[in-house]
Amino acid sequence: MSGTNSFKFVMLPPQSDTTRAWGRRLAEMVPDVRVVVAEDAETAGREIADADAAFGWLTQDLLAKAKRIRWLQAPQAAPAAGYYYPELIDHALSVTNFREIFNDHISAHIMSFVLSFARGLHVYIPQQLRREWKKPADNQGVVHLPESTALIVGVGGIGAETARL
Repeated sequence: MSGTNSFKFVMLPPQSDTTRAWGRRLAEMVPDVRVVVAEDAETAGREIADADAAFGWLTQDLLAKAKRIRWLQAPQAAPAAGYYYPELIDHALSVTNFREIFNDHISAHIMSFVLSFARGLHVYIPQQLRREWKKPADNQGVVHLPESTALIVGVGGIGAETARL
């Protein structure tokens, strides 16, 4: 890119302190990007007209006003139902999401549950809180992981990272 603010990026409402801070940081780090944090629908409608890109929920109304848009960044790794509607799907813009950025965090979380359940902590901790000290019969509730097999349902980045762990 050449020239100042040669690329316009609109952050669509609703806003939070996090998105406002992210917008300021992005503007500081990439001087060729003009970042607009639209606080309300009226501002978003006005600013989207000549935007090259947007972050957030691009409604049908806003999409109809967007004359130059080429890129939409979804606000979640898996946007909620209704995010993708026929006009958005048919549009020439590219929609991206936060795919793979959570792989390590979620995989570590999954493994913490596997370890917890394998040792019966889901049974023992509630008992301990009730001051009950029941000894399980024949290691009931304990799974010896080296002799176990796990099935991971999901072949994406999170499933692959969990399998690696």
